[in-house]
Amino acid sequence: MSLDITSLLLGSAFALFLTLLAWGDQIRNPRKEVTELEERFRTEFNIDKKVLNPLLRKSYDTLNCPKKYSFLEQTRSMISVLENKKLKGDNIKLLNIFRKLHDIRKDLEKKYKFRYIFSIWFCVVLFILGIISLFTAESSFTLAKINLPINLIFLCIAIIFITIYIISNR
Repeated sequence: MSLDITSLLLGSAFALFLTLLAWGDQIRNPRKEVTELEERFRTEFNIDKKVLNPLLRKSYDTLNCPKKYSFLEQTRSMISVLENKKLKGDNIKLLNIFRKLHDIRKDLEKKYKFRYIFSIWFCVVLFILGIISLFTAESSFTLAKINLPINLIFLCIAIIFITIYIISNR
């Protein structure tokens, strides 16, 4: 039975590791897509990044700019954009769409950050418990006159982590 628990812990850790690899790419994908769209917009309308960033990132975007944009910087950027001959009519509405895309991306990253970091730690804990259980396969302890294998403790720790994860998703 203890070897089954060891296999369960190590197999779960490996499966979670593969899932984290795919999930990490999925989390980074919206940022990359929004950045590519923004870059195409800038090149098509010949707008400098320093001009566009204060307009798209209302206050600040911690991933790309460590400081807040002042009202003066935002006003200068707006004047520069309005003076652009290529950017007229419906194209100006694209700025608001980009701003919304940045807000959605930041909300998604904020929402999934805890879950992703928790999953990484859970994967590490599963690997550690699986490796420890390889060496303590035949060990046991007595609790209330019942002889229990020590690997059951490891399984209980894993179940507690799963419970915390499920509760945090609500």
